Amino acid sequence: MTQKIRTTLAIPVELLGNVDEAVRAGRVVSRNEFIAAAIRHELERMQREAIDNEFEAMAEDELYQRESKRICREYEYADRETLRAAEPDS
Repeated sequence: MTQKIRTTLAIPVELLGNVDEAVRAGRVVSRNEFIAAAIRHELERMQREAIDNEFEAMAEDELYQRESKRICREYEYADRETLRAAEPDS
């Protein structure tokens, strides 16, 4: 079981009303579960965004681009051999 800590949040009335409506309709178990899931979802989104930003920066990084091209050249022969081995016999 995950350890929990009690905290206090100040959120807009209409948001809490929407959460309570979802609880009453059985779409979520409780306020706590809904808010924890929403926080988890937002943290995951932020992590994906950070990773995307890193990939975007790599596209502009000349050192990374040179290293990537070097690695591609280094494995070019092995890649061709792998593709050739995977081709069905004609």
